[in-house]
Amino acid sequence: MRLKQNFAILINTTDSFEDCWLPFFTLFKKFWPDYKGKIYLNTETKVFSFEGLNIISIQNNIKTPAYKPSWSECLLRAIDFVKEECILYMQEDYFMHDFVKNELVNKYAVLLNTTDIDCIHLTDQATSGPLHPSNYSDLLETDRNAAYRISTQAGDTTYLNPLLPGSLDPLI
Repeated sequence: MRLKQNFAILINTTDSFEDCWLPFFTLFKKFWPDYKGKIYLNTETKVFSFEGLNIISIQNNIKTPAYKPSWSECLLRAIDFVKEECILYMQEDYFMHDFVKNELVNKYAVLLNTTDIDCIHLTDQATSGPLHPSNYSDLLETDRNAAYRISTQAGDTTYLNPLLPGSLDPLI
C-alpha cells in the first residue's frame, strides 16, 4: 500500500553553516529520491535552492536584522512558519549515508497524525533510555523525562514546551 506523504521536513540551520547545504542536499536527493514534499530551511536571511527539491528558505531574521535571535528563538520561529502539523526535524549536518525507507517514514507520520504519539525518533542514536515496549511492534517507548528526547524526530507541537527562549541554546 502506498501511503500519502503527510509531513514536511524542517532543516534547522544557520546562515553561517551554508557550506553544509550543498553536500547535505546532494546526499538528501541521492538517498531520498521518493521525497516530494516541502523542505523548510531555517535560515536567517539567506536563500538556497537545489534542483528537484522544494526548498523554502524561511529567512526568519529578515524582518528584524538589528536583532539576533537565539538558537531556540530561531527554531520556534521556524516551527511557527511551517504550516504542516507533522514535522520531520533535521539539521544541516545530518548527512545521509543510506537510502531512506520512504514508506516507513510515511507510516510513522500517519501514526503521529492519527494517534496520541507525540514524537518518533527515526534513529537509535538519540536516547539512552530507558526504553519500554509500546503498543506498536516496531516502536519502543522512552520516558518523557529521558535525556536527549528531542533529537532527530518527527513530532507535533506537544514538544514545543521545552523550547523556551534560550533553553536549548547550544553550549559552544
